[in-house]
Amino acid sequence: MEWLAKKRAESHSKLDYHETRRENVETFNSILFLLKANNIKPTVIIYPTQKIYSSYFSENRLAEFYEILDEVKLQHDFQLIDMFSSSYFKEKDFSDGDHLNKIGARKMTLYLERNISW
Repeated sequence: MEWLAKKRAESHSKLDYHETRRENVETFNSILFLLKANNIKPTVIIYPTQKIYSSYFSENRLAEFYEILDEVKLQHDFQLIDMFSSSYFKEKDFSDGDHLNKIGARKMTLYLERNISW
């Protein structure tokens, strides 16, 4: 499982589609604008990964992702729950490096119930 998590993290780190990223940011901003217009405060959730996955994920790619989130956050109000490299989840909570199993999903659901600002 460790080998697979490492390979998936390295593979995912190589994905870089500038036009798709631009389109996704535009779509994200449009959705946030629509939610605000309807008095809905969104919650953005970054799901957890295994430690081995997060340790092999590109720091540059991650920095780019958080820079985009920070820029969007300047324009829109949303709650961010970031569990990407959280120590709250253990290896037994994952079916692979970046997907929760049923135990992990249940644990995440309970976490969100307690931490989403309703």
